[in-house]
Amino acid sequence: MKIRKIKTEDYQAVKDLVITAFSKSEHGYGGEAELVEKIRNLDSYDHNLELVAEKYDHIIGHVLLSEIKIQGINQYGFSLAPISVLPKNQNQKIGSQLMKKIEEQAKNTDKKFISILGNPDYYKKFGYKEAKKYNIKAPFEVPEKYYLIKSINDFNLNNFSGMIEYSSAFD
Repeated sequence: MKIRKIKTEDYQAVKDLVITAFSKSEHGYGGEAELVEKIRNLDSYDHNLELVAEKYDHIIGHVLLSEIKIQGINQYGFSLAPISVLPKNQNQKIGSQLMKKIEEQAKNTDKKFISILGNPDYYKKFGYKEAKKYNIKAPFEVPEKYYLIKSINDFNLNNFSGMIEYSSAFD
């Protein structure tokens, strides 16, 4: 398996992957493939921050970061949304490898943090903590334990608080 940056010819395979992965997930499909397409149309989209996992020339995993900020201050970070692995390829550390690689890519930017809405038992092993610990809030209703954040580039999250502002792709 190899992880690489996305190519435009991968878009349909990624769409199919995201729909399949989320349709089989605990919470079901909620328009994640359409979200990916909307993020790609943003001025802030960076193809270096969209990766695929490939095995035998088939895309089996995908991850995407998009720009967000803390409202009212110019502290920018990323939202990790979505991350997907084909159900038949899950529990093989592919998601973990995608997480590590996308975080490496994020560190090559001037952004300060990554936030995620997800399973705390999974993401805490990568160093994500409840955002409420830093007085950082989601702009939507979500149980606090599922809204997570991680500093990158030695950013001290203790010095900032507020609500996260997402791009128009999330509207």
